[in-house]
Amino acid sequence: MINITSIRHTWPSPPGFCLNRPNGHPDYTFVHFITSVELRLNGKSVIAPEHSCIIYKPSTPQYFLCPKGMLHDWFHFNGVSEQLFSDLDIPTDVLILPKQWSFITELVEEIETEFYGKRNYSEPLIDLKINELFIKIGRALKGEYSKITDKEITYALRQLRIEISQNLSQDWTVSKMARKLMLSQSRFAHIYQNFYGTTPIEDVIRMRILSAKNALEFTQSTICEISYSLGYRNTTHFCRQFRQFVGISPSQYRKNCN
Repeated sequence: MINITSIRHTWPSPPGFCLNRPNGHPDYTFVHFITSVELRLNGKSVIAPEHSCIIYKPSTPQYFLCPKGMLHDWFHFNGVSEQLFSDLDIPTDVLILPKQWSFITELVEEIETEFYGKRNYSEPLIDLKINELFIKIGRALKGEYSKITDKEITYALRQLRIEISQNLSQDWTVSKMARKLMLSQSRFAHIYQNFYGTTPIEDVIRMRILSAKNALEFTQSTICEISYSLGYRNTTHFCRQFRQFVGISPSQYRKNCN
């Protein structure tokens, strides 16, 4: 059974952060670089593009530098056989770039919730979810997901998503998002769903909830202040949506983090 020893999703690191483990980590390490960083692999510096991943074997040297700060999903784990990665054609100790990645953060978040929640049957469920994650990554490396071939639209979608994530207080309607890409609402919604595996509105909500979780954990802002900063004009609506996606209230989430 695969065991998690530590885990975080959408984990922020400040500008100038440098991780340097010349002797690696005693466990396997999975990292999903949501933002681009500089890595050192086999003694050479390489740039890890957005949404690239790496699975470090135990004791493999780890080094990455993020001059502008970074976001990443990561976890340390053991109890896994190297045969699993061989069967799925997932190389270890090298950068990989899945053709679809929207599922990664969501699954890592679910695994994190189970790990820290310590509920009944968490261990077998974590094992299942980690296997699901690696199977989906193996599929994504083979391109077994819907793909958008228009590079201009692909680029525009990524830029739009970055803009949304940096301006979550705005009122992001499908109409507004579609206009930015000069597409009809139906065409935009179809492309977005194929590319990110979720609807535009649900994706905005998820980004807001993720931002809210970070604010609840790492700031002293009140729940009301957090909700208004994320575009909610009704704190009750924010709390209802937070509970819907996280399973507990914002105040309970903050309490659990302490």
